Amino acid sequence: MSARSPEEVLDDLLAISPLGLFPAARDSGWGTHLLPIATLYSEAEQRFQTMLPQVDPRNAQDPGLLPDFERVIGPDPLGRDETATTLAKRQVLAYQRWVFTGGCSPQFYIDLAASLGVVISIEEFLASQTGDTVCGDVLAPPDDELTWRITMPSPRLEQATTGATVCGDPLGQFVDDPLPALIRLYAQPHTLPVFTLSGTQE
Repeated sequence: MSARSPEEVLDDLLAISPLGLFPAARDSGWGTHLLPIATLYSEAEQRFQTMLPQVDPRNAQDPGLLPDFERVIGPDPLGRDETATTLAKRQVLAYQRWVFTGGCSPQFYIDLAASLGVVISIEEFLASQTGDTVCGDVLAPPDDELTWRITMPSPRLEQATTGATVCGDPLGQFVDDPLPALIRLYAQPHTLPVFTLSGTQE
C-alpha cells in the first residue's frame, strides 16, 4: 500500500464527516479546516513507507532502525560488533543475531560453519555397553557421550608482504577464526566441543 497524498487523505476525512452538518467539499470551510490534518497524516504515511523496508535488519539504516536493532540485541558476546565498522557489516551481523534460533544437532553446527565458508565434521561417541562391545574394543566412559570431536581447518596464516610491514612486525600471523567461539557459545550446556585442526585454510 502506497502513502496517500494530502488530497486523498482529505477526501477520506470528508467522506466520514457527519452528513448534513458539514459540506463534503475540499474548498468548503470544513475542508480548509481538515487540510492541515490531512497533510500531517500524509507525511506520516510517507515516513512509514520509507521505514517499512527497514523491518529487515539487512536493509536497516543509520540513522534509521539499525541502531534500534543493535540496542535490543545488545553487545555481541564474541565482540564481533567491535570489528563491524561498516554499515554493510553491521547489517549482516544484526541480521544473523536477530534471526538466530540455535540447534542441538551436529548437522546444525555443520551448517553454521558452512554459512561461514568453513567445512567441518563432528564425531560423536557412544558409551560402552554390554552386548555392544567385544573383546579388544576400547572402553568409552559414559561422559564421552557428551563430547563432540569437531574437525576443522587450521587457522589461516596471514604472511607479511613487502611494503605493508615495517621493522618489528611479525613475518606471519594466524587469523582468528570465530567459529570455535561460536560453537562453544551456542552449544548445549551438557555438550563438550573438542576441536581437532586439520590442514590449513587457504
